[in-house]
Amino acid sequence: MIAMEELRQKYLRVRPFPFCPGCGGGMVLNAFSRAIDNLKIPQEDILIIAGIGCSAWIPSPFFKADTLHTTHGRSLAFGTGSKVANPKLKMIAFTGDGDGTGIGGNHLIHAARNNVDMVVLCINNNIYGMTGGQVAPTTPHEAKTATTPYGNPSNPFDACKLVEGAGATFVARWTTAHPPQLQKTIEKALQHKGFSFIEVMSQCPTQYGRKAGGGNAIEMLGRFKADYSTGAADSRMRLGEFVNIEKPELCEEIDKMVAKASAEKREISEQKNFADATPMHVRIAGKGGQGIVLAGMVLGHAFASCGMNVLQTQSYGSEARGGACKADVIASKEQINDLSPENPDVLVVMGNEALEKYGKGAPVIIMDDTVTALPPEGAKVVRVPATKIAKELGSAMSANAGMLGGLAAVSCAVPKEALANSIKETVDARFAETNTKVMEKCFEGAKN
Repeated sequence: MIAMEELRQKYLRVRPFPFCPGCGGGMVLNAFSRAIDNLKIPQEDILIIAGIGCSAWIPSPFFKADTLHTTHGRSLAFGTGSKVANPKLKMIAFTGDGDGTGIGGNHLIHAARNNVDMVVLCINNNIYGMTGGQVAPTTPHEAKTATTPYGNPSNPFDACKLVEGAGATFVARWTTAHPPQLQKTIEKALQHKGFSFIEVMSQCPTQYGRKAGGGNAIEMLGRFKADYSTGAADSRMRLGEFVNIEKPELCEEIDKMVAKASAEKREISEQKNFADATPMHVRIAGKGGQGIVLAGMVLGHAFASCGMNVLQTQSYGSEARGGACKADVIASKEQINDLSPENPDVLVVMGNEALEKYGKGAPVIIMDDTVTALPPEGAKVVRVPATKIAKELGSAMSANAGMLGGLAAVSCAVPKEALANSIKETVDARFAETNTKVMEKCFEGAKN
């Protein structure tokens, strides 16, 4: 076993000690450092994520490894992003019971659900220790704190059961009165592939001891020894390893998805190669229920099949229930940097309210036959009887495809064949054939 002085020189920075007398933070740091040393994990391969609270000061700035000291409750969000960006990192998050299960509770649930390959050390002192001894999600029922002077009316979390239910693949609990077991469990978690959660019950004599009657540090450690065990009736006082299973890990699943998408992209580029399209910004506008967003997706897909860079966005909100809405499609042979240009090159419009809201600034306006409002002066206006043709062919909901056919004929935006292929690949198979017929008939009508 490595000597204490050698351990300090190898892994720890010499800094003023921030912890209150009797705090368990140093004991956790000792167990963690020894686990890293036993496994011979290179310090340059480690990224430690710390939140806000007493627990965050255990690794930061003491442990000699890269550390992200993040905002309150967001350590696992930062950790997930860092792990996805560089899956080779050995990711360890230090969080507290308030930081991790309170404001960060939702991040904890989803990191466990996604089975992100990281180790989470949740230091549970049953209270918000650094900020004044307020009640925490783990504070026992009826315990007195700074914010519950007459006793805590709420029931506490069992953090281990919480993450187990969310899908964590390694779950364990020990206390600062069990340092050898804690160290060995940290070692197992560091070697586990997936989301590993270790709850460490730690003494806080300054806040929990004084306010909740927990006693001094020695008394609290003695209570850990006496009350916590592998067979404790209260699940929150039960020690040991509760879950150790295998499941698909997030980064590996993302790699599979990327490989699948890349293969499909290569297949599309090899099999569907249409004539050049015309770079432009098209705005499709109408009202909720007319398939405006779907039309934007079909057009964007068609541009992409012609080898163009494409950005497709849409408006969402109350307009989805019937008000004016829009979908913007920007196609370019170059990199697209302007993500929200004000005025489109062509406006495709299917409703009066949409024309009034989005009509200004468009030099070319392609209008459905149902639009009766007057277009702005100076714009070139082309009318396409898309709704009429769609109804004649048995599907009024296919008018959006007809408007795309009119767009292709008037502006030469994309070849008709690219639109037909895009409809086939994008639209529900039950409606694709009718949509294609409506698009083609409107194309021929606008062409003539």
